[in-house]
Amino acid sequence: MRKTNSTSWGRLVLALIAVLVIAGPGMVIAGPGSKYPKPVSAVLVGPNSVAVNGSASYKLDVSFSDGTSAIVPNSQVTFKAVKGSISSNGDYLAPSSKGRDSLSGSFTSEGVTVTGAKIVFVN
Repeated sequence: MRKTNSTSWGRLVLALIAVLVIAGPGMVIAGPGSKYPKPVSAVLVGPNSVAVNGSASYKLDVSFSDGTSAIVPNSQVTFKAVKGSISSNGDYLAPSSKGRDSLSGSFTSEGVTVTGAKIVFVN
């Protein structure tokens, strides 16, 4: 068995410093993989009915894998409406005729996309 000496320890310390410089301390401490919770479900929040040619605002409430939930910023949501129109900030404009419209909002984080949908009655 080989004896350790100050040269061996010196090389070990230099190797560790090289890893920290190249990989960065966050990589060494955190390790591989994501530590952020992933989204698991979403609910589109807003009125169930809107007047003909009326408007309403919608937001997306997202539940995450760690048990928390949050209203995500509308800038991170992709909104869609079938008959009316909905802006990127969640402002919905109902169509000019009565009926039902289908709205949705999608959010992507950590490679997972969740979508919340809602049927809106246009009266």
